[in-house]
Amino acid sequence: MLDALATRRSWSFATVMLIGSVLAGPAFAQQVVRGIDGEFITEREIEQRSNLTRLSKGKTHSREEVITELRNEKLRVREAEKFGLEVTNSEVDELYANLASRMRLTAEQLTQQLARSGVDVDTLKHRIRADIARQKYQRWRHQDPPLRQHPPLRDRNSG
Repeated sequence: MLDALATRRSWSFATVMLIGSVLAGPAFAQQVVRGIDGEFITEREIEQRSNLTRLSKGKTHSREEVITELRNEKLRVREAEKFGLEVTNSEVDELYANLASRMRLTAEQLTQQLARSGVDVDTLKHRIRADIARQKYQRWRHQDPPLRQHPPLRDRNSG
């Protein structure tokens, strides 16, 4: 009887540990590394960006370089949003499709190629979003001075 109870407890403990380790996996991947004025950079973002950089540039950046790049992108998007310059998902998807086309791929084929290389499509799309935000902000900033004083509520070209 005591052996059965001990065995049951061992199995219960093993089950709890297994479930805990499975659930902790995503939590670890989302561990916050750096906070930037209310925005965070996670371990997963760093890992994904490192993979993307290795794939696109053929070299590996240092961890600090990757963190700096992610931080700057988040700041670009936030700066544009602060002035009402939104980047829509359709704009990001259009640029993503254009990028795939220049590589003589469909958007779906590019997504599959990224996945085979260990890169989540959202990693590349985040970079694209930051680039669009920077372009919109620079265009807005270089308008005539009177327009600068009253930023648009939202970018009228962002459909």
